[in-house]
Amino acid sequence: MSCFAWLVTGVSGHGVSSALVTVSVHQSLFDRTSQIIKSQVDHPPYFQVTRPAALLHALDKEYPFERFDKFFTMTCLLVELASGKICYANAGHPPPILVKPDGEVQRLAAGGTLIGMGGLVPYEQEERELKPGDRVNLFSDGISEYGAPNGDCLAK
Repeated sequence: MSCFAWLVTGVSGHGVSSALVTVSVHQSLFDRTSQIIKSQVDHPPYFQVTRPAALLHALDKEYPFERFDKFFTMTCLLVELASGKICYANAGHPPPILVKPDGEVQRLAAGGTLIGMGGLVPYEQEERELKPGDRVNLFSDGISEYGAPNGDCLAK
């Protein structure tokens, strides 16, 4: 299966410690030797991409809150290029928005809790088939929490 992965994450807090957790997560996911994002198989292309719910579960085990006193959110979305199918899961992150050509909007909300909470609930994933003209929008809480000039939160 040839696929493309989108990952959006947000680490709790601000400053150097949150930035360091972000770098650590990035390295654990995109290092050429990563066992979290892919596993070896004995047929071409000789690796298999980890499904979204399993990826979030592995990260939850790898990054317990006690390790850095931080938790993080994530959306993981895989797009199978040949079929146009997507498989996704969220870990406490704002859900992606699927916008249909006719303007219909659907929240892609399958998932579970924050990463770092020790497996409180299992992560759920969902598959959808994209049709021509469909758009999937991924974003961070910076968008949904952006304030109006008067200080009110725009997303309520």
